[in-house]
Amino acid sequence: MASAHYEEKRPVFVTLAGITYEGSYRVIEGTVIVYAAEDIRCAQYGMDRPDTVARWVLLDMCRKAEAKKNKSARASGEIRSV
Repeated sequence: MASAHYEEKRPVFVTLAGITYEGSYRVIEGTVIVYAAEDIRCAQYGMDRPDTVARWVLLDMCRKAEAKKNKSARASGEIRSV
């Protein structure tokens, strides 16, 4: 069985609504693997640079986490629209 060659993890940062989020990523055989908090996502990087794809994936992860947090806050009545 052949073992996969993983590159070392590299840091990646994105800013969303003035808050900077940190994650890390590594590249293996055309795939970017992004780690953030308790979530892991993978994406093919094709013609784009792996670090660019890692930022896109991390930004998507952060947006989904924020939307989930806002949805649960609205459901519990913490946030009210004016």
